[in-house]
Amino acid sequence: MIFPFCVAGVIWAYFNYKEVSKIQVRPRGGESELSQGLKAHESEEHLALLCELGSKIYQGAMAFLKEEYLFCLIFIAVGAFLLIFIVSGYCAVAFFVGGCTSMLCGYIGMMIATYANYRVSFKAITSLSEAFQVAYRSGTVMGFCLVSISLFILNIVIIIFYNMHVDPNSPTFINDLTELFDYIAGYGLGGSTVALFGRVGGGIYTKAADVGADLVGKLEQNLPEDSPRNPATIADNVGDNVGDIAGMGADLFGSFAESTCAALVVSAALLKYQKDDTNELVTSLNVLMYPLLSSGWSIMVCIVVSYIGIYVTKVQIIQQIERTLKYQLILSTIFLTPFFFAVAYWVLPGTFYLTIKTSMVNELGF
Repeated sequence: MIFPFCVAGVIWAYFNYKEVSKIQVRPRGGESELSQGLKAHESEEHLALLCELGSKIYQGAMAFLKEEYLFCLIFIAVGAFLLIFIVSGYCAVAFFVGGCTSMLCGYIGMMIATYANYRVSFKAITSLSEAFQVAYRSGTVMGFCLVSISLFILNIVIIIFYNMHVDPNSPTFINDLTELFDYIAGYGLGGSTVALFGRVGGGIYTKAADVGADLVGKLEQNLPEDSPRNPATIADNVGDNVGDIAGMGADLFGSFAESTCAALVVSAALLKYQKDDTNELVTSLNVLMYPLLSSGWSIMVCIVVSYIGIYVTKVQIIQQIERTLKYQLILSTIFLTPFFFAVAYWVLPGTFYLTIKTSMVNELGF
């Protein structure tokens, strides 16, 4: 049930990527779109500079991310190896998969950002509305890929671990199920580990480049702020991409994975419901799928909301940008709320119990 939602999110992200890729920042038939906002003799020069800067930022971001992810991969591999002895092999696998997924989400975000940023600049010369649309589309690529891919992989990990570790007919089914989601928590931990490197490493890099650009460019060479003639400005923009975008993508993945895994862990440990016509309290895997199903339906609703943001909402002046983005948040909240209730009514039992172990009762003094 969850996989179609994830596939739909990836398809929508790919569609928006293709729409962004159709924008060609070059002259067409001797006259470029840029010439509408510039004098004819300035058009070629500005186009060349725009493409050159975009290419350098892309190359720099790729080089930085390659080195950073090499160290991240080594770190999570060592961490996964240690978790084999500290926790279990299941947790180690989940940790490694979560770290790799986090790197993939960060890479996708960085790729679309460096691909779209100078296209947004190109469109902004002649049309604010089109520039906003390109920026919004590029944001949907990262957002939908991040949630869809992470949810898809998390669901696969749960299914594999469930088939390997849990026997529904075993008398230890509940305990095994609780252990299963304790191991799954390693998925979120791996994502947060990579996010730590991405945010801190990229942030330090961009701040060092920013300070260097100011000291050398402004004080020694008398260049204006963010001058394209200052190489440190290119490095600053590279840092913005790998830190604020790739790092943010990994950070968002970590937040999503951790919150989902936390809900699964708490539910598996505490949530019990009573079987029909019996007094036995049990935990069902279907009951525990509520967080995943909620995220899956969120993908479908947000596709509709983002469609409205791209094709229905028009931004004509700068002051409309903030209002338009707030409308997206309001619409998504309004549309999602009834789906959350519907999924809860469909999946969760009518009566359930929060159980506490006897050892916990004694420790709390009840």
